Amino acid sequence: MSLPLRLPWLALALSSTCLWRPVAALTRVSKSPLDATHGTQSLEFLAPKAALEQVHAAARQGPVTTHETWFERMGDSFMNVVFGIVFIIFSFPMLWVNESRNAKTESLLSYAASHVRTVGGKVADRENRDCLVHLQGEQMKAAAPVSDRQFD
Repeated sequence: MSLPLRLPWLALALSSTCLWRPVAALTRVSKSPLDATHGTQSLEFLAPKAALEQVHAAARQGPVTTHETWFERMGDSFMNVVFGIVFIIFSFPMLWVNESRNAKTESLLSYAASHVRTVGGKVADRENRDCLVHLQGEQMKAAAPVSDRQFD
């Protein structure tokens, strides 16, 4: 018998053994706050009515209160202050780098805006060689491959 034909029989065999297990095998240890028994064994497969009764029983029990000492709260606050100081220490260099990069970009763009020449693209003019040009109304077409030694 091939494997695909064995799989349905295997699934049927597993489900039948699960159905015939005793109820004690279906119990689990639960530490859920909604579990009214608080850590004792309860049925895993509950009917909707039984689950609703269990939730109501937990609600009747009242809220669960915890106690945190003054030293625990101070320790948590101290750790928050330490993390805040570390974040501030690392934020200033990051801001410095970002602002310096932004300032360099702004100065480069303002320099380019002051030195750009707006030209028509129909005829190449020798006066515009080695200058920053802005073609107005035309698309640039290079006669030969364009390269720059600085970027090669």
